[in-house]
Amino acid sequence: MKQKLKKITKRNRGRSIEVLFKQIKQLMTGWINYYGIGEMKSLMNELNGWLKRRIRQYIWKQWKNPRTKRKNLIQLGIEKQKAYEWSNTRKGYWRISSSFILHKSLTDEKLAQLGYMDISAKYQLVHSNY
Repeated sequence: MKQKLKKITKRNRGRSIEVLFKQIKQLMTGWINYYGIGEMKSLMNELNGWLKRRIRQYIWKQWKNPRTKRKNLIQLGIEKQKAYEWSNTRKGYWRISSSFILHKSLTDEKLAQLGYMDISAKYQLVHSNY
């Protein structure tokens, strides 16, 4: 299952974030409904955190240029000076995806607004019905 998620969230796929979220939702809904009876709360929490990091990495890669990163960070509510500093970082995509930069700007609430389905919450909802 994690291999399928890796394939969907591959950085060089060039899909819009809406298409990405739709594919993730489709895969995870089927998987959770099939395996929802099992006890795997900690696995789902771990997988949810890893998937959010992959999504943040995907979005950061889509922004590409420092100018675009700065503009988008400002739109997400980061002050101009910090947005300038953060957009010019030379750290890699994966490292930035777990940093304060993206956790402050691309919060869990913002990802939910963009269409991300929290798989831990979905699992707990399905599991409680069994």
